[in-house]
Amino acid sequence: MLEEINYFDENTFLYYEENILAKRVKMTNYKTVIDNRISIIHNHSVSVDKSFKKVGKYKILKESQKYYVKEYLGASKFQLMLLYITNKFSLIILYIRCFFKRS
Repeated sequence: MLEEINYFDENTFLYYEENILAKRVKMTNYKTVIDNRISIIHNHSVSVDKSFKKVGKYKILKESQKYYVKEYLGASKFQLMLLYITNKFSLIILYIRCFFKRS
């Protein structure tokens, strides 16, 4: 099935991979199933935290979000502009929070 949905989208890194896979699966009319009997242990951000600072991870997240919204949800130019504005505003807030944590 991964071959049929063209594997992973290489235009994202770290974030929105699951959203893109789900959208691609839905586009091929495959069915998805949830099996609550399965559990997976995932060590969140163990290697990522060593490689990227908080602001860097946030920027990667927002780039992946922008790509997903544009390419997979078909956002209009107006919607992309609103996303851009809110992302810049929240980035400023993140910078301020990081600054005061260091103080």
